[in-house]
Amino acid sequence: MREPSGPVWAQSALRAQVSLKYFASAGSKLFDPKWRGGQMMQGMVKALARTMREHDVPASLIAAALTPLGASVLAKGAIATELSVACLLWWPRTRRLALWVGVGFHLIISQITPVRLFTIETLLVYLCFATPDAWARVVRYDPARHWLAPQIESLDWLHRFKLVSETGTALVVADRDRTEKRGLAALAVIAGALPLLFPLWLLVAALATVGRFVRPG
Repeated sequence: MREPSGPVWAQSALRAQVSLKYFASAGSKLFDPKWRGGQMMQGMVKALARTMREHDVPASLIAAALTPLGASVLAKGAIATELSVACLLWWPRTRRLALWVGVGFHLIISQITPVRLFTIETLLVYLCFATPDAWARVVRYDPARHWLAPQIESLDWLHRFKLVSETGTALVVADRDRTEKRGLAALAVIAGALPLLFPLWLLVAALATVGRFVRPG
C-alpha cells in the first residue's frame, strides 16, 4: 500500500503559525503589567465565575483564583505554558509532552471560557506536528482474544499502526524502533499515537513506568 504524501512546506508553515500564535499571546501578556501581575486574570475569573460553576469547577478553586496570589499564579502559569509549548514543539524529544500540555491547556480553557471553536481549531492544527511515519508501528493480536484491535483501526486517523492478526498471540505493540511492548506499556504506545486517546497518554505511560519498577522479580 502506498504511503500518504503531501507538501512538507505547508506542514512547516502551519507549525510555525502555531508557535507564532503562542509567542504573540504570551508576549502580549508578559509585557502588560496588569496581565503579568494577575489583575487581568482576576477580572476574567470574576466575569467567568458563573460559567465555571456551571461546568462543575469547585467553588474553592474559583475562590482561590479570585485572590491576588491565585490570580497572579494563574497569569504567570498561562504565560509560561504558552512560551514553553511554543518552543518545545520543535524538539522531537519534547514534542509529545508539549502537545500533551497544550491539549490539556486548551481543553481547560474551553471548559471555562466561550472559545471552544478556537480550541477545536488549535487541536486540529496540532495534528501537523505528528511525525509522518505511516504504519511505522505494528500491533500483533489474536482476533479471538482481543477486542482492542478493531478500535485501534477505527481511531487510527493518521495511519500509525499496521495490524497483524496472529492466532494464539498476546497483544503486542512494536514501536517505531521495533521495541516490543506489552500490557500498560503497549497501551501507552497506542494512546500516544491516536489523537482521540492522546489526553490519556501521560497517565498510562506513568502507570506503565511505575508498574515496571514495582513488578516482582
